[in-house]
Order: sequence, then structure tokens, then C-alpha cells
Amino acid sequence: MHEDQRRVGLHLAPDGLKAIAALPGPAEGILPEALAAIPSVALQTLYINLSELIRHLPGNENGNGNGFATIPLADMVKQQSEDDN
Repeated sequence: MHEDQRRVGLHLAPDGLKAIAALPGPAEGILPEALAAIPSVALQTLYINLSELIRHLPGNENGNGNGFATIPLADMVKQQSEDDN
């Protein structure tokens, strides 16, 4: 029995290439470099403080940060906009 050896080539259309070019790249740049350069104790402090901030953000009624995982950002922004009007 022979293994299937077929191959398929795919190419993006011009609009697809534009869309891909607009996407952010992998984690690179000044923020990841800065985070990599600071001591681990500072990273732990940052983690603790950001966790506390997340606990107090609107939409996190349960206080554990997990409420955001179920609400798309666009919906959060839309809801905030409706609440402001």
C-alpha cells in the first residue's frame, strides 16, 4: 500500500496579502524586550498589581478576572458606549 503523495499549493489573493500584512507580528518590540530585561521580582510585582487591576475592571463582577474570557472586546466596547448614551 502506497502513502498518498499528493500536494496542494495555495496562494493568497492580493486582498489576502494586504490583510496578512496588516496583522501584528510575533511578540517582538520594545515591550517584550523591556519585560525580558527586568528582574524576576519586578515581573512578579507587575503580575500581582495587574491582577489586582483586572479584578476591578468593569465586566468582572466575579472578581477573579475570568469574566472577560466570555465577553468579546467589541461587545464590551459596544455595551460601554450604550451605557454612556
